[in-house]
Amino acid sequence: MSAVNAYLHSISRTVKTETLTRGDMGELMAEDDWRQVFNTLKEKEYIDEIPATLEEGERIIIDRQTRVMEKLMGYSYNSKISKDITSLYLYDMMLDEFKNIVTSVYNKRQLNGLKFHRELSKFNEGIPSSEEELRSAINGTIFGNAYNFASSYGYKNVTQLLSLLDLYFIYRISSIIETLRGDWKMAAKSIVCGYQDYYALSLATYQAMVTKNLCETNEELIKDLASTDYKGKTEVLRRFEPVKSISSKSAPEILSKILNRARKMARKNSLNVFMGQTFSPVIVMAASEMLRLDKGDILAIANGKKLKLSNSLIQELVSYDLV
Repeated sequence: MSAVNAYLHSISRTVKTETLTRGDMGELMAEDDWRQVFNTLKEKEYIDEIPATLEEGERIIIDRQTRVMEKLMGYSYNSKISKDITSLYLYDMMLDEFKNIVTSVYNKRQLNGLKFHRELSKFNEGIPSSEEELRSAINGTIFGNAYNFASSYGYKNVTQLLSLLDLYFIYRISSIIETLRGDWKMAAKSIVCGYQDYYALSLATYQAMVTKNLCETNEELIKDLASTDYKGKTEVLRRFEPVKSISSKSAPEILSKILNRARKMARKNSLNVFMGQTFSPVIVMAASEMLRLDKGDILAIANGKKLKLSNSLIQELVSYDLV
């Protein structure tokens, strides 16, 4: 046990107290509309203000999660592995912002009224007018690294580029996990296992690209999926053992189910880390993942309530098993 890992263990447990419990999620699910969802979050002191619009509410949640992740990363600088992990989760937290910037540059359309964080805050004053200017502006940041990673695949259009920016998170986190040993590696792998398969299957389905960061699936299936025409992709996806019993009729539906399964696995195994792992960088990963999942769960519930979806449909989207 090192003093640094013991310190990060304590900090991560503190961060965990700032995440939502299964009971909290059940309360949010019980609300009738999106406004009441945010009222409940305010009552629980999860947020400090009640939004006037759902869009404002989404921004409040993103601001809050980014702030907590920044705090966790700040405490992680004495552990390279923990710092790299938190940096990647912060990248993922801000990825939608970056993708908006990239899309704006490619479409040559300015973005109005959006707020950007950290390394991206320089774009609050204006968006680069060309890809060259964008590359220069993000050089030396994690976003520049992600852009270089995407370029190494030789993307053909902006849609492929955006998919590869998504993939960068799981690619890098998988690389970090491979440096771990024994119980640490097994625990970390359990958190991202479902995501590894989802990203690989999704990239092969939509972009006909192959990646090798896999968990329960295999390279043969991924290659077949990438080389099959779109009409045949549904049947190839059904070869993935965990979804053989899913009745969905289209590839997007199946992939949605795979993502939902990945998020539930990540929540369950992140909680397991807090019960079983002591004084390891994996507990920092678990805390980061729970912040990430909270963001997705809250927005799924709020948007579901606005769209008047049934609770049974919304429950499929959240990372806690509530039934």
